Amino acid sequence: MAVDSKLTMYYAELALQKSKEINSILGQADALSSIAQVHVYSGQYDKAKKNTIEAHFFYTQLSHQKGIIESLNMLSNIYMYKGAYDSAIIGLKKSLELSEENNYLKGQAVSYSVLVNIA
Repeated sequence: MAVDSKLTMYYAELALQKSKEINSILGQADALSSIAQVHVYSGQYDKAKKNTIEAHFFYTQLSHQKGIIESLNMLSNIYMYKGAYDSAIIGLKKSLELSEENNYLKGQAVSYSVLVNIA
């Protein structure tokens, strides 16, 4: 299935706007993560990094472990794409640590699959 990045971005930005209107920190974090994904797919890594860092801040504020883990994995992917392998490995190690502490197998799987691309 093809992804319409313009439509995806439209809905993600609408979700961000509505989440701000109702003061939903988790909604804002999720919307920012979606926006970051669109930027990654289009090769706009600096924009993706900015949105992911903001999402990570919100997830951390909420102690939302799944969000923290997934945003660390996304940041690590971005660092990998930019050739900043040391930064990617640091993020992946932290993500793996948290994934193991929280028995979050998907987080572990994603971390390991990104590490495969760096090794």
